[in-house]
Amino acid sequence: MLVTLFHVAGVCSLFGTPISLSSLKLTYRSAMAASVRIAIVGDVHDDWNLQEDTKALQLLQSDLVLFTGDFGNENVEVVRSIAELKVAKAVILGNHDAWSTQQFAERRKDRVQLQLECNILSGLGSYVNDICGRDWVFGGGDHGDPDLARAISQLKETTKLSIPLVVFGHMHKELAYGNGLRKMIVVGADNTIYLNGAIVPRIKRLVADEQATNSKTLMNNETSVSTPNAIGTVRAFTLVEISDGKLKKIAEAWVSVVGDKTALEEEHILYSRGPGGTEISV
Repeated sequence: MLVTLFHVAGVCSLFGTPISLSSLKLTYRSAMAASVRIAIVGDVHDDWNLQEDTKALQLLQSDLVLFTGDFGNENVEVVRSIAELKVAKAVILGNHDAWSTQQFAERRKDRVQLQLECNILSGLGSYVNDICGRDWVFGGGDHGDPDLARAISQLKETTKLSIPLVVFGHMHKELAYGNGLRKMIVVGADNTIYLNGAIVPRIKRLVADEQATNSKTLMNNETSVSTPNAIGTVRAFTLVEISDGKLKKIAEAWVSVVGDKTALEEEHILYSRGPGGTEISV
């Protein structure tokens, strides 16, 4: 999974062209003082609907949408649909976006495929529930890439860029074998925040409770939309708010979409910066 770095004067992809915030028609008071809201769409894995996700993003009023890849096993239709999204967007790719190629099928992985698989950060913990911990093997382990950790370290040492936030996906929030939930945010020793956006599955069905008036229940994505009592969906995003060139808030947000009506159903604060300093909630 590729990774995106954010610095206070703009948005910069480690493996791509820097994105100018001014090109997104954002307002600057100075080069180092910007206000922007970024909606992160974690690993999609086929869970995308252009019409419903557009409605949810309109409610969130995001200036930029960042996709962390893994759209599906080379699901071209999902990628085409996302390309039609009428919001400023940036995309980083994942291993599932090179899933069915001939080389991959024969286990002959080229450097691009290895990059897609390995680019999450090492050094952030080795327990199964750590942000990059291996949850699919007994005993866990650090699944991060030391090359990426060194690249970020060298970038900090050789440039004047401030990198308060590093975003990636790939490591699903729900652990394998029903072993609980993963830590999704870590603050490094240098105060850089490492954020995992892979909330999977990112869509839940909203089902009317027939035994209670005006009541609704969340179901997993295996519940068919055509179920008689299915009334809509709830869709996950991770919101990043930057104010005056500094990270202000990071939250996991679930937005319900029922017809043309949208609402913020849940918001879990992962990070907030108040007048007295920084607060982390996980």
